[in-house]
Amino acid sequence: MKTRRAISPVIAIIIIVAVTIAIAVAVAGWLMGLWGGYAKGGPQLQITYAEVKTDGTGMLKVTNKGSGTAKIDIVKVAGVELNLVATTVTDGQYNATIGTTTASTEPWNLAAGETATIYFDVGTTFAAGQSVDVEVVDTSSGARASTTVPASP
Repeated sequence: MKTRRAISPVIAIIIIVAVTIAIAVAVAGWLMGLWGGYAKGGPQLQITYAEVKTDGTGMLKVTNKGSGTAKIDIVKVAGVELNLVATTVTDGQYNATIGTTTASTEPWNLAAGETATIYFDVGTTFAAGQSVDVEVVDTSSGARASTTVPASP
């Protein structure tokens, strides 16, 4: 009669641990969007240009690089949350004017692939060369973009 030999218990444990680690890495990658899938299906905001003047006015361009519509509802400049005052479309270019005045509570929709030019007045002044933080947020999807630019005269 033949005797069958199984693999060593040490080898079996090494194989089980390796398979468990491989599964954990695959699940973590999927959840963080490293392998695409559902995690990359929403809007992705990118600030492509930002300019802040020493008098507190400025302009920024925001592009939605994702596949879903972004609902921009927060724009912050130097920590000041600015409200959407008006939105116009000129020659296919979306222009928003924002300020510290009370405005509509409706978010501003930016479809996938669209770029918006946002003009703002923070209502404060900056020193020339002062670093100013700019942030755009879609709170419904969690998409956000931020940059820091020096104030210019």
